Amino acid sequence: MQAVPSPSVAVAKGTAPELVIFDNDFCEITPVLPLLSAPNVRVIGLTTVTGDCWSEEATLATLSDLEVIGRTEIPVASGAMYPLVNTPDRMAAAEPMRGALAWKGAWNAADESGRYHPDDPHAYGLPAPLPRQTKAVAQSAAAFLVRMVREHPHQVTIYAAGPMTNIALAIRLDPEIPKLAKALVFDGGHIRAFDAEGESDADFNFAFDPEAAHVVLSAPWSGITSVGDLADAIVVTPDLLARIDAQKTVLSAYALRRLTPGMPLWDAVGAAIIADPSLVAAARDLAMDVDIAEGLFYGRARVWSAGRTPPRTARWVRVIEGIDRERLERQYVASLAPGR
Repeated sequence: MQAVPSPSVAVAKGTAPELVIFDNDFCEITPVLPLLSAPNVRVIGLTTVTGDCWSEEATLATLSDLEVIGRTEIPVASGAMYPLVNTPDRMAAAEPMRGALAWKGAWNAADESGRYHPDDPHAYGLPAPLPRQTKAVAQSAAAFLVRMVREHPHQVTIYAAGPMTNIALAIRLDPEIPKLAKALVFDGGHIRAFDAEGESDADFNFAFDPEAAHVVLSAPWSGITSVGDLADAIVVTPDLLARIDAQKTVLSAYALRRLTPGMPLWDAVGAAIIADPSLVAAARDLAMDVDIAEGLFYGRARVWSAGRTPPRTARWVRVIEGIDRERLERQYVASLAPGR
């Protein structure tokens, strides 16, 4: 079986590798591959959270995927099963006022396939194959985040690609974590308005746990980067699928089973930017917070540009608006063919 090797190419002399913890509502592990294949990055942990799926099933899927790709040395910590405040009933009650969320993740209405089960976090079908030997670490994701950042002060970049519940809980456990981390990168923060059909354009990661996003974005991080809107715009094309298929590796076959034309690369975009910041072609600084008042804008990002006075809870966020797409796709394809 082909494994994703631990990066063996040395980084520049005297330069420490970028330490990354990837926090996500993992349904599958392809978004991590740009980080796993980058010689200048060391992934020191994967933490799971409820969002697209329940955290418990995300943990099993992640452990299974790590066995498939031969990277079982990477610790996996199971995270928050529920948002800080939000519930399915609360979300549904707000929709007549602020518009329907087309995607509710783990809270999508139950269907005959059994994929969605909003009332029972333990009702999911088990991943195939099941993890044979690897288990999650004996710590919650929040506690794991605290421990790793404390062990590597000012070195750890946290990539939040799902709802921010785990990171908010870590801050509540240890308020110094934002200052001790190197940076926070997150997939979220859509700043567009309602669309013409009345469907809420609130970012799912914020809308699923608005209070957690507010806690995280109110904290004093050394640097915060958002890739939310950009990640939506980078979609899978037939040409990209053909280039992936041409690799003819275990990893390319694995990715092809999970990618479809028109599907955004989402979390892989942020991973690629962490691995290679030079991919960024355009960015601007905006002060950002999340509306947690019940009403029309609950769970939506609020932003202020330079020259305006944001509230004291808002933090300045580097919002990525442009990327070298050709090079991003080339590097993504290369991450599916390690060792070549």
